[in-house]
Amino acid sequence: MENFTEILQNRRSFYALLARIYRIEADQALITGMQAMTFPKETGSEKLDRGYRALEAWLAAPGEDPVEDLAVDYARVFIGAGIQGKEAAYPFESVYTSPQGLVMQDAWEKVCALYRAHGLGRPEHCDVHEDHIGLELDFMTRLIDEALAAGEKGDEGALLGSLAEQKVFIETHLLNWIHGFLSDVRKYAESPFYLAAADITEAFVEMDDALLREILEEEKAS
Repeated sequence: MENFTEILQNRRSFYALLARIYRIEADQALITGMQAMTFPKETGSEKLDRGYRALEAWLAAPGEDPVEDLAVDYARVFIGAGIQGKEAAYPFESVYTSPQGLVMQDAWEKVCALYRAHGLGRPEHCDVHEDHIGLELDFMTRLIDEALAAGEKGDEGALLGSLAEQKVFIETHLLNWIHGFLSDVRKYAESPFYLAAADITEAFVEMDDALLREILEEEKAS
């Protein structure tokens, strides 16, 4: 269980990092914190390794004013600032899953209901819709917290139920749209930071889904 707890905690930390990257523009604290991180050399995923190496290269030489550079790129990529036609990688599930490509559609209603079911209201001072990629990634940290709490209590049934719920959320509210979203990030981003983040996010969520599937299948077979 100790090793499994570490796995859960590592997953939680990574989802929290990804959520921070997309939720608002990067600040110096985020950049400095990431510069202190050590990233794996070989993960078994070519896409993840490529993202890590690109991110490490940027963090080693981020330029004279990385905060301003990333703020400009964030506005261009996720808001459409300065892009003709206002095309961008709008970070909302509804935009990528609704027929009209509009915000606050069926996906938004479903994640709002999920958040409420887990005791979550609208985040304080939140100025984005609930199906924003940053909030969905952050919701994964909430689900992992629930799994950790179940593990601490020795409630294996609740723990497995939480893992199953995490897998369902990944597949129905992340993997169902992030490929298109991250493809657009790659299309509009100019900073290596967000290009690397796109590869890292896509590879990590895919690998996490596979990990949960493996754990649940092993438990079912035992």
